[in-house]
Amino acid sequence: MTDTYTTTLVTGQTLAITTRADFGETIMAALLLSLLVVLVLSFIWRVTHGRHR
Repeated sequence: MTDTYTTTLVTGQTLAITTRADFGETIMAALLLSLLVVLVLSFIWRVTHGRHR
């Protein structure tokens, strides 16, 4: 989970530097944030779903 988070941050920073635009950075931040939320929710879902079984 930590590796995925670090990779996402590094990728986001690299893309933000490449874009060099406020609008682009805002879009990337929103996409990365939503991606992290999905990853966290899926991770929690797997843990809780596995425990119920």
